[in-house]
Amino acid sequence: GIASGDRLCQVGAYFSTIDNVKALAAGARSIGSGDLTVRINLHTKDEHQWVADSFNDIASAFSNLLGNVQQGAHQVLATAHLIAESSAHIAASSCRQSESAVCMAVSVEEMSNGVEHISRNALDARTVTTEAGRLSAHGGEMVTTVIAGIEKIAEAVNRSASTIE
Repeated sequence: GIASGDRLCQVGAYFSTIDNVKALAAGARSIGSGDLTVRINLHTKDEHQWVADSFNDIASAFSNLLGNVQQGAHQVLATAHLIAESSAHIAASSCRQSESAVCMAVSVEEMSNGVEHISRNALDARTVTTEAGRLSAHGGEMVTTVIAGIEKIAEAVNRSASTIE
């Protein structure tokens, strides 16, 4: 009668919760292992989907961060190439104009400025890389914390299921 219907609803809710927790855990493991393309979609309208959406937001944020770091590194590399090219042109032009000591002093000074500029760009790249590493470590800690929370939820659900049975 009614009691068996209630029991059937409880069993259905249990299996639905277990499936959602398993999907969250699998997605979290994929994200934690570096696959930032994974998105978790439970097709629910409850707190499980909220947690899944949070995982998706974290993965998107990490993906964007890594893209920004990569773009910054490419910009630094392109700038370094341009500076090296400019330095080479300056040195070649100066040597062709004259072999005088004054001309050589100007070339050395221009090269020195180019090296200084390259040095500043390398320092900027190091700063960006350090920040990216810090953010990645923080993100990893967040993923670990969320995974621990999901595991606690799974334990609670299993205990609830044992109590229901």
